[in-house]
Amino acid sequence: MFLIGISLFIIIWFIISLFYSPLILPSPILTFKTLFSLFITQDFWINYFDTLLKSIIGFSLSIIIGIPIGLLAGIKNNFYKMIRPIVMILQGAPVISYIAITMLWFGIGFYTPVFVSFIIILPTLILNISEGIKSTDTKLLEMANIYKVSKSYIYKYIFLPSIIPFLISSLKIISGTLWRSIVAGEFLAGSKGIGYSLALAKSTLNTEEVFAYTIFLILNGIIFEKLILKLNFKPKISLKNNKIIKSKNINKNNELILKNVSKCFNNKYVLKNFSYDFSQNIIYCIAGESGIGKTTILKIISGLLPSSSGELISSKKRLSYIFQEDRLIPWLNVKDNIKFVSPNISDKKIKDILSSLNIYDSLEKYPEELSGGMKKRVNIARAISYNSDIILMDEPFSSLDIKNKNNIIKDFKNTIFNKNLKIILVSHEPFEIANLAQEIIVLEENFKFKKLILNKNMSVTDKTILIQNFMIGENI
Repeated sequence: MFLIGISLFIIIWFIISLFYSPLILPSPILTFKTLFSLFITQDFWINYFDTLLKSIIGFSLSIIIGIPIGLLAGIKNNFYKMIRPIVMILQGAPVISYIAITMLWFGIGFYTPVFVSFIIILPTLILNISEGIKSTDTKLLEMANIYKVSKSYIYKYIFLPSIIPFLISSLKIISGTLWRSIVAGEFLAGSKGIGYSLALAKSTLNTEEVFAYTIFLILNGIIFEKLILKLNFKPKISLKNNKIIKSKNINKNNELILKNVSKCFNNKYVLKNFSYDFSQNIIYCIAGESGIGKTTILKIISGLLPSSSGELISSKKRLSYIFQEDRLIPWLNVKDNIKFVSPNISDKKIKDILSSLNIYDSLEKYPEELSGGMKKRVNIARAISYNSDIILMDEPFSSLDIKNKNNIIKDFKNTIFNKNLKIILVSHEPFEIANLAQEIIVLEENFKFKKLILNKNMSVTDKTILIQNFMIGENI
């Protein structure tokens, strides 16, 4: 249909040209003949590459200046509010106004078209970059904060790669505008380039050349736009050669106590006067109905949420969190997802952990190449590699089929065997709890809870039945 449309346009053009002299409307045949004659001249290509150079410089300047401003605007809302009116002013002014102003500043020559293209595309770039930063996955940022990742790492490996799709989107939006603004600047204030050649053809009443340059600019714009629309770059980054951070030893003081901790959202309590001593190095499980405050307790312990009242007494220095969602950074492979939180860990140690979880061959794979079960294992491997005082697990085996769940739990138990870790698991599945937990806290209505300590000599089947009955309130 595209070719039919073009053919129809040329036919209509040819028919109309029959009624006018070439000075007013040259025929398609004369126009394309003139265009081909231009192609074989050296001056044409010198002017074309001059225009192309101006486009590249204008775009590069907008990237160099626009990305830092867009980053800051995306991170700092007050800065965004401050520059938003300026961006709107820049967007609202017509191209001809910028050409007139820059002619006064730079005169006729190379710099006016470059500056015009720069100032035209800068606002779009700033807005797209700021939106890219604002849309950065907050769950990745939470993960980075839990693992105390440095700000430089967060900017380098989360924020900057997140804006790449928005940068490509900006390029797609501004590609036509960039080219048109350069040519317009050259036409009115240039001394070289396609726009300048077009102005010369117009001033000498060389209509067929005017039409030839116009056709060339249209074709050039279509080709560039088609190429840009095919861009679908997915960043893939390596953490190699990053600065090694000195490892911190695990804190031998095990104290972790919640005293009368409450959490209120919009004047509604999710947790009220909850007290518990988690000081033993065992696997605890917090169970209960959905929305009763299980994850809230984990978030308060981790520091993701402040409590509304009460006291958290903790000697923890390093904390790992196995999230319900995998929260893997898409553009880092498995090894680098682990190194992101533990940059001092050796490749051998990573291989040992992955081997214990039966995903040794996934070392160099990216998250998109992993199955759901493999992503869960990487989530667990990242937490174990961190050498932490405590591991929090928020329904880490959810959305897995029974076979996968059983295998991952078995691998997890083998990996943590003899590590003497304090683990707090959130789950409502008796099978998971029976396989892992030693002490169970079941949250109930009216902000009450009950506790069950499991006999380690019981079979998993007996434990599962016992836990199920305990959770539904039957006598045990």
